[in-house]
Amino acid sequence: MTSIVERHNAEAEATIAMLHQELQDANQAIKELKETLKSTVEGQDAPELSQTNGDGGMPLFYAMEKQAELTQARNEIARLATLVGDSESTKQEALDAMEEMKMDLETIQARLKRHEDASKRSPEQERLNLEYLKNVVLSFLNAKTPQEKKALLPVIGTVLCLTQEEQRQAVEHLEQSGHVLDSVQNSLLGKFF
Repeated sequence: MTSIVERHNAEAEATIAMLHQELQDANQAIKELKETLKSTVEGQDAPELSQTNGDGGMPLFYAMEKQAELTQARNEIARLATLVGDSESTKQEALDAMEEMKMDLETIQARLKRHEDASKRSPEQERLNLEYLKNVVLSFLNAKTPQEKKALLPVIGTVLCLTQEEQRQAVEHLEQSGHVLDSVQNSLLGKFF
């Protein structure tokens, strides 16, 4: 799963690099066209063209042609800039999806571990585990200070096979709230009972 996302990111970065190069080339072409147009309009460039047509119509045609090329180059730059933006947006969406998949995978692995652990235990072990969980939760609920409660959260997390994200959320809830029953009990125990 990770290699697919990495390959997708590498392709997106290569596309972005290519589009950036095309954009730089187009900007250089526009700069050259502007210089040519400026020198043509000022009559500094293409003296042989003005000699071919005695009334000076050729430099004007040449300038109009360069103006059309300049407009076309600007349109191409706008198109390339849009493509770069779209590629970067797609890359960010892929990175966000990858992070979400990682969290989903961690949750699924935790559930699988809980299921495997439960299937391996004998009824006596299940009873002991439940008794241990009851004692830890009671100790948590009877703890006098937030430090005592915070120290018991990893124990509860281990017994319940909580993911790192679930344990982090429980710690945040404990730190944000003075009422254990309102925040931590809802975040920890509400998920499993």
